[in-house]
Amino acid sequence: MKNKRTVGIVVDSTCGNLFKETIFKDASIVPLTMLVDEASYVDGTLSNSQLLEYMHKNHKVTTSQPAPDLFIEAYKEQLALGYESVICLVISGGLSGTINSATLAKTILGNDNVIVIDTQTVGPGVAFLLERLNQYLEDGLTAKEAAEKLMNKQAVNGQLLFSVDHLGTLVKGGRLTKLEALIGNILKIKPILKFESSKLTVEKKARGTEAVFKYLVGEVKKALTAGVKIVAKVVFVDDPVPAKELIHELAQIEVENLEIELYGAISPVVATHLGYRGMGIYINQVI
Repeated sequence: MKNKRTVGIVVDSTCGNLFKETIFKDASIVPLTMLVDEASYVDGTLSNSQLLEYMHKNHKVTTSQPAPDLFIEAYKEQLALGYESVICLVISGGLSGTINSATLAKTILGNDNVIVIDTQTVGPGVAFLLERLNQYLEDGLTAKEAAEKLMNKQAVNGQLLFSVDHLGTLVKGGRLTKLEALIGNILKIKPILKFESSKLTVEKKARGTEAVFKYLVGEVKKALTAGVKIVAKVVFVDDPVPAKELIHELAQIEVENLEIELYGAISPVVATHLGYRGMGIYINQVI
């Protein structure tokens, strides 16, 4: 018999909302804001394709973290539902200042039963951590115990690997020089970015799509350990076709302890760093 949950959940909009179909159906979602020139859009009202088109046409595209008031409202909403504690999971502090708003909101509210977690990841990584958190709570862990296990054992092991097609976006972000991008386009070199423990780096430069698939499949194989379940969540920016091709390649790994899922489109916040036809995979072991 499952334990009755006593912990409310708050997340920001960058993790998506698909998790509400199966777990934490009454969770509160605090939206970030996308800014295109002077126009403001609530996260989710612009598709990644629309956002990238604005960037391609040299519009200024930025993101804005939620105000602390929105988190206070979300915490109160969860407490009003009867939950004794609230756990708030937010996008990595390495990508957004959202963690600062969530923490300030807790301080203003003055409730020690609110726990704020910097997930050190985004999108599929946060979805994975929500799934693990749900299991911890069903196993009977307290809010504090579940949060500590999530932060100290589970979050630190995850990595998000992303292949980039449109090198111009990396130039704008300072990850590549214009010369490197020019040479990369000529030679069909696709940088593979790695986001791990809140740090974004260029992990490898693969030549062609097949090389990208080979590298990503190889990383999943390296993560496989006897007796340990591995979850691989495949994600894309604007085009699902390469992601589905990657899933096909991963399906050739015939082991029982590998779970492969299509997460869907990455958050617009991350899409601004990646560009057209970006796709990748989040890898973590179940602890």
